[in-house]
Amino acid sequence: MSVELVLSENKNVDVDVSSSNVYELVVSHSSIGAQGAVGAQGATGAQGATGAQGAVGAQGDAGAQGAVGAQGATGAQGATGAQGADGAQGATGAQGADGAQGATGVATFNPSPSSDHTGNGIITTYTAGENLVLPEICYLKSDGKMWKTDADAEATSKGKLVLTTATISANNTGSFLEYGYFRDDTWNWTVGGVLYLSTTAGELTQTAPSGSLDIVRIVGYAYSANIIYFCPDDTYIEVP
Repeated sequence: MSVELVLSENKNVDVDVSSSNVYELVVSHSSIGAQGAVGAQGATGAQGATGAQGAVGAQGDAGAQGAVGAQGATGAQGATGAQGADGAQGATGAQGADGAQGATGVATFNPSPSSDHTGNGIITTYTAGENLVLPEICYLKSDGKMWKTDADAEATSKGKLVLTTATISANNTGSFLEYGYFRDDTWNWTVGGVLYLSTTAGELTQTAPSGSLDIVRIVGYAYSANIIYFCPDDTYIEVP
């Protein structure tokens, strides 16, 4: 069976639904009232997760280059590096032309040696062929050594002549005056007189040799009683 219930506004109806009967509830109401005021806004909810990054946009055109800035101050100079190895020497250049010869110098000798048995002039070292004392006149023999002169024969009077300036043993070297002044305080020459080779081995004389086949050769002049000017003449004569 069907029961229609009509509810009016503000009415309470009790219905027993425990039975097996089916009821149809019909509710009638009057018109809807005015809407109430909006309630206060609720609290903001938590922020959602960040979304994926979008694709990079295309690069824009490059801007115009700015003006060049002023040049900075020059920095301090660095330390000098180690010197490199010397390069190979280049080839020797051709020799230049010989220059003009200078003027000939003038040889000056003191004509007055300061002490006994000393000399001034051109002095050279030679080897003695025999024992020699000073002062003795010597000639250069074919063996290259100096031997005493002797005006008794041409072989011991010709060629190069020198004067000993020291005592020299045979086969030893020593000093010989070739040209100049020599002093011996035992001499007593006639000043300005000519000096010749003597027929006494190694000695001088102011008397020209006169024996047959003797050699007359001038070897200097007496500068004073005890000083001679030694300047051997290259020429000589043989007494018939």
